[in-house]
Amino acid sequence: MKKLGPKIILQVAGPLRLVTAQGLDLTPRGMKARGALAAMATARDMRMARSRLQDLLWSGSPPDQGAASLRQALREIRASLGAWRAVLLTGPGWVGLDPEALHLDAAAPAEPGTEFCADLDIRDPEFEDWLREMRAHHAALWEGRAAPMPAAARRAAPADAAGLPDLVVLPVAAGDEPSAIAATMLLQEAAARGADLLPMAVWDGGGGDGGAPATGLELSGMATREAEGCAVLVVLRDRASRRNLWLKRFRLDSAHLSETLGAAVGQIAFALLRAAETWTDRSLAARLPVSDVFSYAADRLEAADQALARFEGLAEPATIWALRAYLRNTQVLERLAPDARQAEDEAQDFAVRALERGPDNPVVLSAASLVASLRREPEAAHVLARHAVAADPGNGLARLALSQSLSEIGRHDEALAEARVARAHPIAALGPATWEMRQAIAALRAGRLDEAERHAATALGFAPAYRPPLRLLAALRHRRGDLAGAVDALSRLRRFEPDFTLDRMAEPDYPVASLRALGLLLVTRDPGLRERFG
Repeated sequence: MKKLGPKIILQVAGPLRLVTAQGLDLTPRGMKARGALAAMATARDMRMARSRLQDLLWSGSPPDQGAASLRQALREIRASLGAWRAVLLTGPGWVGLDPEALHLDAAAPAEPGTEFCADLDIRDPEFEDWLREMRAHHAALWEGRAAPMPAAARRAAPADAAGLPDLVVLPVAAGDEPSAIAATMLLQEAAARGADLLPMAVWDGGGGDGGAPATGLELSGMATREAEGCAVLVVLRDRASRRNLWLKRFRLDSAHLSETLGAAVGQIAFALLRAAETWTDRSLAARLPVSDVFSYAADRLEAADQALARFEGLAEPATIWALRAYLRNTQVLERLAPDARQAEDEAQDFAVRALERGPDNPVVLSAASLVASLRREPEAAHVLARHAVAADPGNGLARLALSQSLSEIGRHDEALAEARVARAHPIAALGPATWEMRQAIAALRAGRLDEAERHAATALGFAPAYRPPLRLLAALRHRRGDLAGAVDALSRLRRFEPDFTLDRMAEPDYPVASLRALGLLLVTRDPGLRERFG
């Protein structure tokens, strides 16, 4: 997120010091808080995955304890920053510093022998290794033997995201500090989650409009104190016309801040996605059709794939590759690819490229998990999905991938629970039939056949041309003796799949693995049904 206004300075030659331009010392007292500052400031884009920072400073602690210690260190940093606390940024799965507001002063020291962050003494083997490497690099840099590290470079300029609007996040208007902090967290998390899926350039409009773009989208909030928390009115506008695109009031409960914040973040992020997808600028020829990526029709998927291919050179590539991997996954599963083996290989290639560029991005990890499932690698799919959820526990796509992977390793009740969580997330509105069908398959594998049939019927209602629910409905209706219903499902299936026959459905490579595993393909062998279906 780009920050406007005066810089503060992090000095790393000699003892680590965080100071304002006027010399006011903001350095936190805690050793690990200072270590976290040094690690974030020298990371690429001044951002680090929470898991990486936690491993650096608490590698010997249990994960829950390490996560709690990291949260405490971040609170200490924010407290020491005081009026400059917005310099510390957080997002789904990452923490960092604002490179527009913080200057990393790594200039050569006046005295020979001065060390990088000389006062840091943290007894953790991971951090000690990192510090040893950083001190060696800076010693070489100050002696003229190494090039400067590109770690603190600015993020890509918004020209990279041609075809998408910029997003400007305005400061929250609030009458008290706790409400302002909670509402600011809400807007920043929502902006970060939206940017995970759409590669929008995100700006912090807190220092005035001098550097922020005049067009695009604008997110603002007004917070008021309530007895047990605060209420936040969130407004999304078209920045140029000042037209309101979406607004909603949220209540953040202090006693259940994580839950209420997470639910609100999901809704705002989804509103951002919808607004960005439909936002148009006549000077731009490209549009990124996210809804088409989550569709099931051959023509919409093909159009989305062509649009994504155009964006690879314009926008942050990790997200683009991940969306292409997800799209290929759908084409293979729906038998919409002319060459299924080639499409599967392309899905794998896209997923690998996405992981190379965004290894901590929950959308990237989710897409890679689904591709691993496609390639019949259930353990790898499960590991990737778990990482996706760890990076962003509130991400509906991550939960979808985790449910899929749990089904494949035989943990069916857990898979159904995850499918329900995923379906409740606002992002599921991008392709509700997919999320409903995930619940249907999870319920089927858990032995809840009536529930599976209900979800399949709901999925079909959202997408009448979606073939998986028709296959499941034909089998389940036949099982309970509804031959007319089974014939109706099979007839509609043939309409969208011209080469369909009951013999084809019975073949080992036909995509009904869950029905086959549960012995529910009697529909293919019923003489009476064959006579009625033809």
